Amino acid sequence: MALKANSQKRTILNPYIEIDTFVIKPRLGIPFGTIAKLEAEFFSGNDLYLKYYTGMTLLKVNSVNGKTIKDTVIMTFTDETRGLEASTSEKLTIMAYETGSFQGIPDNYFDYQPLRQDRGFGFQRHLIVVSNLTNNSNK
Repeated sequence: MALKANSQKRTILNPYIEIDTFVIKPRLGIPFGTIAKLEAEFFSGNDLYLKYYTGMTLLKVNSVNGKTIKDTVIMTFTDETRGLEASTSEKLTIMAYETGSFQGIPDNYFDYQPLRQDRGFGFQRHLIVVSNLTNNSNK
């Protein structure tokens, strides 16, 4: 899910230079780029009722390194194992890490480019699955 980059703290060091800083926190509760053991399940993007995720298969993370997650964490993912098969009833045990990037269309973009459907500019978190431990299939 995208995070709007508007929750910012402004620091002025010099009247001629303004620096904007904000903190983007990982959804998994561990630092970005840290490989962790996740208990997860497939989740249909259609169930989010957001047009961007229609037709996508996402991952719903239930625990990280054995610690149950309190809030619902649903994320897009890349399967680097090339072996995950989407089944909404299957529980997965995977090794994965969280990463992210800024995506979408910034304000005033369409002042310069033709109008098209997209989403607003924000930070998009993403999982990279590096191993599938489900049923001891790829330790």
